[in-house]
Amino acid sequence: MKQIFVVFTFLFSCSCFAQFSAGVKAGAILSNFRFENTSNEKNAFKPSFYLGGFAEYKIGKLSPEIELSYMQSGDNGRFITDKSVGENQISAESKYQLNLLSLIVTAKYYLLEKFNVKAGWYYGRILEVKNNLKNISNQDDNFETNLKDEWNKSDYGFTFGLNYDISTNLFLESNYFFGLTDLRGMENFEVKNRMIRLGIGYKF
Repeated sequence: MKQIFVVFTFLFSCSCFAQFSAGVKAGAILSNFRFENTSNEKNAFKPSFYLGGFAEYKIGKLSPEIELSYMQSGDNGRFITDKSVGENQISAESKYQLNLLSLIVTAKYYLLEKFNVKAGWYYGRILEVKNNLKNISNQDDNFETNLKDEWNKSDYGFTFGLNYDISTNLFLESNYFFGLTDLRGMENFEVKNRMIRLGIGYKF
């Protein structure tokens, strides 16, 4: 992780040059998990947030960018088992929360003066992952598990999106994150991350 901070600090310090700029960004995230090889988990979007900083270097219409952000991901779905108690099938609201410290590297291309498209990759270090089970079989039970030691320690994948420059300093951004990591690391129960990110940024 030290290398990430060194690279980010270096690029941030270079913002004194004309082609360089650096700033901060924040916004909302809608995320869910893609559950593979299982029919027990039913996914649904989880609202959350992100906050970070970035540095970029503009070369004509092309602008490479490096970003370091804290992001919350997860899934608000339903867990349903094949077991039952009497005539009632065992089920629960399943609320996953995944906290990531993410390094995001993208290349932006300006189609118009204020409008650009971007694509790249991300690497996220998983800081915390937990699951909160509520309303278990229509009861008032509440059970939370910490999954950090059971799941993988990182997430990585592709990202692409759109940006619109409101002014020289202020811009709007949108990103889609397509995770490639099997977060749980189990052959018969794969979990992959998906995120939609909408936010605002400011260049110093």
